[in-house]
Amino acid sequence: MSIIGLVASGDSICAQSFGYFYQALGITRFTVTDDDAISIPITASLTFYSAAASVPIITRNMAIPGTRLNTNGFPDLVPLAPLYIDPVIPAFYTSPPFDSSRKYIFTTAIGSNDGALGGYSTAAQYAGAVAQCCVARKQAGYALAAMSTLLPRNDGVMTEPNRTAFNSTITGAGWAAANGIDYIIDLASQTIMGNPANCSNTAYYSDGVHPTALGASLPAPIFLAAVNAMIAML
Repeated sequence: MSIIGLVASGDSICAQSFGYFYQALGITRFTVTDDDAISIPITASLTFYSAAASVPIITRNMAIPGTRLNTNGFPDLVPLAPLYIDPVIPAFYTSPPFDSSRKYIFTTAIGSNDGALGGYSTAAQYAGAVAQCCVARKQAGYALAAMSTLLPRNDGVMTEPNRTAFNSTITGAGWAAANGIDYIIDLASQTIMGNPANCSNTAYYSDGVHPTALGASLPAPIFLAAVNAMIAML
């Protein structure tokens, strides 16, 4: 089995140090030791190793707080390929598991900061635009790309009708395949975090927008299941 390279993008929902991304994979900063027994990080602090998935993965978290589809006239997702397709492996490190060939998965959780419209007339048009960015990652060399449904928020940036329209669009029968998306990570299907009434519950949402550590732990199994499902597709 190939070692999996996973690049996750989005906004603070997965950028937080206790976010679902981290809790799902149980990832830690990984160091390697060369022949002189000098411990060297694989790369910058955003690269991690996880054995929680069905096969070991190396992963780079490219989630950036405040991320939107359109920033300064270009999508935030565009710079993610091809520069970050392969988390750096030290050339001298030849012991398993990193000596195997690698395949790459790209995931994104973007839309909340755009109000699920991103300057487009409809949520469906916006979803298509996000999908195009994901497809571009595949054209750059990623094997698979996944999009996530959106959790609610109560600060007025994203209206509930826009959110539900976006989620309904990307989870609709045949939509993913028709738009070049290999998997939909349905974070919003988690009954507690997907319920807008719980945005005011500080046990789950710290400020009506960002999940607490407890809140992030609830959709974490959904993300891990998605990663494992995509690994099985490779």
